[in-house]
Amino acid sequence: MAQTSTFGETQWAACESVIRRFEGAWREGPRPDVGAYATRGGEHAVRLLVELVHIDLEFRLRAGEYARAEEYRDRFPALADPEHLLDLLAAEFALRHRHCPPVYPEELWLRFPEHQNELRARLPADRTGWWATSTRPAERAGAPLAGPPVVPGYEILGELGRGGMGVVYRARDLLLHREVALKTFATVPRAEHCARFAREAEAIARLDHPNIVPVYEVGEWRAPNDGPAVPYFAMKLYPGGSLDAAPAGPDTDPRAQARTVETIARAVHHAHQRGVLHRDLKPSNILLDSAGRPYVADFGLAGRIESAPET
Repeated sequence: MAQTSTFGETQWAACESVIRRFEGAWREGPRPDVGAYATRGGEHAVRLLVELVHIDLEFRLRAGEYARAEEYRDRFPALADPEHLLDLLAAEFALRHRHCPPVYPEELWLRFPEHQNELRARLPADRTGWWATSTRPAERAGAPLAGPPVVPGYEILGELGRGGMGVVYRARDLLLHREVALKTFATVPRAEHCARFAREAEAIARLDHPNIVPVYEVGEWRAPNDGPAVPYFAMKLYPGGSLDAAPAGPDTDPRAQARTVETIARAVHHAHQRGVLHRDLKPSNILLDSAGRPYVADFGLAGRIESAPET
């Protein structure tokens, strides 16, 4: 599986400005029209439309309105694409539990019988724990793996860092001639560790935002001496280190720091709209490029947002 960002930061900057104005209009009134803002996306019109519709759906449901995915699909034909429609249905499901009376998956199955199998896979089958289903298994280390991994198609250049279970290497993609960050295991993985690893890759693959680290490829390599298959995934490499190592203190620019926080918040909001809750957001999990721009990484403890309790 390979995934790359579908738009560059520079090209997306104008769309981010449109999104901010749209959110501001919702908060300040009069109520904005999605269609009036969606026409400003240029070559990224569909992507901008998707973002605006998710925001509009959230504001409407929060206000107690009757808002459903069909309304947007019928008005904007581009949203009939299964990928966009299923994302919108997952968002409706989560948001209605947060702001409205509960909704059961069966309702969506009846409304969209042609997508029942996909919805069954994406929505919970039971009626408990819908706010944030934990994906964190028990931490139990296996036997250490000797030496760096031998991953077909990659040359390991060095170690970038490691945690209790995983290790991240700097590697060269021998086919595409680019350097990547390759995440794999430091120990022989147990079944529950592999499940968590797969969930992390799945969580990132569901997201497509310029400030969330994209996954390029997922695969397995074989440990030496006919050892077990060990999962890995390759991600974009960011040379600026992490936010916890960035300069701080009275000599730093507070406006630049505020912009960094805003960028991170928008990326996390994008994940929440897609039903992904990070659950381990901290400076060491924010990577920086050479210009100091932030990117949210490490979804290893991610949970799925299915509904939210009323408070």
